[in-house]
Amino acid sequence: MAQQRKIQDFFGAARCASSAKRSRDDNEEEGNEDTDNNVAEVTMTAGAKTGAQTRTKKQKHASQFNQTWKKDRPWLICEIDRQSQKEVMFCKFCQDFNSGEVWNRTGCKRVRLESIKVHEQTNEHCNSMSLKVQVEASHHVREMLTKPKEISRNSMVKAFQCLYWLAKRNIPHSTNFEPLLDLLTQLGLDIKAKICKGANATYTSDTAIKEILMCLSEVIEAEILDDLRKNQYYSLMFDETTDVSTIEQMVIHARYVNANGEVATRFMKIIDCLDVDSVVNEDDDTETEVKLTLNADKICTLVTNYVSESQLEFSKLVGLGTDGAPVMVGKANGAVKKIIDKQVSEQSDSGKPIVKAVGAHCAAHKLNLAASQSGNAFPQIVRFKKLLQKLHDFFSRSAMRTAGLKAVQKLIAESMEDGTGTSTKGKVQDPSPTRWLALGKCACALLKILPSVLVSLGREGEERGDVVATGLYHQMTRIDFIAILILLTDILPTVNRLSCLFQSQSVDFGSIVMHQESTVKALEAKKHKPTYNDAFQKLIQNLQQNDVPVNVTDVEAKLQEFDEVTKQPFINRLMTNITERFESSNIMQAFKTVSDPTNYITSEKKAELDNSISLLSRQFGLQLEELRSEAEDIPHYKSLMESTNFMGTLLASTTAKQMFKNLSAIAKIYKTLPPHTADCERDFSRMKLVKTELRNRMKEPTLDCLMRISINGPPPDNFPYVKAVKLWSEKKDRRYKVRLI
Repeated sequence: MAQQRKIQDFFGAARCASSAKRSRDDNEEEGNEDTDNNVAEVTMTAGAKTGAQTRTKKQKHASQFNQTWKKDRPWLICEIDRQSQKEVMFCKFCQDFNSGEVWNRTGCKRVRLESIKVHEQTNEHCNSMSLKVQVEASHHVREMLTKPKEISRNSMVKAFQCLYWLAKRNIPHSTNFEPLLDLLTQLGLDIKAKICKGANATYTSDTAIKEILMCLSEVIEAEILDDLRKNQYYSLMFDETTDVSTIEQMVIHARYVNANGEVATRFMKIIDCLDVDSVVNEDDDTETEVKLTLNADKICTLVTNYVSESQLEFSKLVGLGTDGAPVMVGKANGAVKKIIDKQVSEQSDSGKPIVKAVGAHCAAHKLNLAASQSGNAFPQIVRFKKLLQKLHDFFSRSAMRTAGLKAVQKLIAESMEDGTGTSTKGKVQDPSPTRWLALGKCACALLKILPSVLVSLGREGEERGDVVATGLYHQMTRIDFIAILILLTDILPTVNRLSCLFQSQSVDFGSIVMHQESTVKALEAKKHKPTYNDAFQKLIQNLQQNDVPVNVTDVEAKLQEFDEVTKQPFINRLMTNITERFESSNIMQAFKTVSDPTNYITSEKKAELDNSISLLSRQFGLQLEELRSEAEDIPHYKSLMESTNFMGTLLASTTAKQMFKNLSAIAKIYKTLPPHTADCERDFSRMKLVKTELRNRMKEPTLDCLMRISINGPPPDNFPYVKAVKLWSEKKDRRYKVRLI
């Protein structure tokens, strides 16, 4: 008979099975690998007659903290409760942000993994986690701002030096800066790695290069502006030209006497000077027409704005130098007139004597205009210049013809000799269409190689049948051509020497008239010099020796006619034009009178001296009575009166500056006034080296920086790079700071 289980045995076995199941589940969740705590299997024989059963002991939950629970839970803390001496669990994040009660203050006494997982899902814990992330992010930003990473100063200085070297040599910087650093890395100077601190902090991008370039330029500009602000007087010179991008550019120069008593001329600024006006169309009010104009008002605005922005005082501006264009020097509406009016209005409320700047027309430009107008008045000289242009084009546009000319020169053992006695290539030079005085240099060069040129032209015409060469040959072997060549090589070098003097730093505003008068006297002496002289005879003889036929029939009569028709009138016209162009103004005559020490002693000159002193005092805001007193006392100081350079001694002598303050001020103004604008012309030549065809998209700020570095910048070995690096570091709040100590 099958054995039946009792009801009590059935429910007892069920309870044991349920307890065993719970024990297995807890052990699997808690990762407990100890098999000694497992519940023993409960076996029951359903068909046992006696209803025997196997009972197990009740399994307890793990009550100890498991360190493996801290994995990926940096907030989990387990401590011993002081009262119960049992383990309790806390949440560090909830404690930091005072969130919740149990995990924040009292502690979780149910030390189980299940309790931890439940806490992770609560809103209090999630909010604490979010706040913790925000705090860490803000702390990271604060740390970057308060304790930023650093760049070595020496490395940044070397990087600045590389960019300055490129700019100083007019090498494109934006495309060559990083390759130059790469080259230095290959050579063992790892500058690039030390300044590159990240993918977005390489300091080799176009933006970073522009910032460095501007800092280099600002260091140079700041030093010049500081000198100008400290100086007693200064003058401005400005001129305009068109660059390779057909943009109208105006350069501004400053002239002043530095601390050593030497005249200094500095490039200040280059400005895009075209004005843009909006014009309303009468047919349609909505359409506008853009008109570009360069007028006196625009030039005045550009110059005066620059003076104001640079914090220069209008009361110290004593001179304005221009090229003499009508838009610049117009008496009623010229730019110089408008700038002086603006200068006076700026000083009207100061209560001090008003200083008025003097407009100065460039002496070199005036001399070139006088010479060009004199030559253009004579058709034979105009034809001569055109013939030289054709001759230059004939040889310069053909390598074969140039090689033939050199071969002829080699055969007849002929070469050009310059002033140093060294041989140079015997090329036909180009007569400049804008610089008429360049014709003299071209004529002198042609005179030395005329035999070889004529032989080469004859060979080109006979052997190759070149009609242009034949025509040039026949015109250049005429007596009138040779006579004009001799005339220009005799007259123009004298004028050219004066032009070179007018473009030098040594010339003074008041000495221009003196040099001009000396040149006119030299031309007067040449006027009476016969054309049929040794130079003419020597040239004719040289041509005949090289088988160049020249018709010398009635040569004396032809030369006599040439003297009467061309030579004498040309020299007279040249002297007249020079004298009229350099007619002494009242200011210039006053400086000439004051600068002559004999006028302080000679009684006949006292009235003229007093008038000059009065004029200068009104013009430059000086004390008239003090000037008169100083003029009366200065004859008793022999060291000053016997000086060969009276104005220079007044300017340089410490005693003179203390005893004769106003006369010393006149001497400084005398040196400060601009006699020419040749420095502006030199800037235009430099601009062609900086802004080339390949760099035609260069903007005005970059061009301004490069021009300043190229013209005013010291040699790369003497530049204060540390000052530029410091300026760059302080320019804005950078992520990486430069160690300046």
